[in-house]
Amino acid sequence: RDQFRCLGMERVGNALSSSGRSKEALPVLEATLALIRRYWSDERDILRVRGNLASCFYNLQRFDEALALEREFYAKRVSMDGASAECNPARAGNLASTLRQLNKWVEAKTFLREQVAIATQAWGESHGITMKLNAHLRDTLHLDPAATRDDLLEAETIT
Repeated sequence: RDQFRCLGMERVGNALSSSGRSKEALPVLEATLALIRRYWSDERDILRVRGNLASCFYNLQRFDEALALEREFYAKRVSMDGASAECNPARAGNLASTLRQLNKWVEAKTFLREQVAIATQAWGESHGITMKLNAHLRDTLHLDPAATRDDLLEAETIT
């Protein structure tokens, strides 16, 4: 019964965050995380709420905090499910977006190239996940203020 209340709190926090009210969502999500840790301690539930917190921090332009949570979230999910699990490329895209916001262009490009290779091997070039990761990589290559000629040529070859 309390688990349902906790899940309800999480949904309220997510709804607030996704409707542009991230400042109000933050304490709700933090309280949800505290409750889950205290009473249930299921690693997947904790990770899910921490992922929601990362998105909330991103929306609040608290990119350093978002990046720390995104990195942790991604690493734990990959260790639990493998890099090619379908939920992980979406988190990879979030992590890459946060890296771009913090002007960590080299890391973002390297990370995305790795993710595209994993997705291509797992699902093929024309799969939606692979195409989405390619779009992230293309955007990163284009937006990098220090992009080389080779980066821009690479970006042009990505479909």
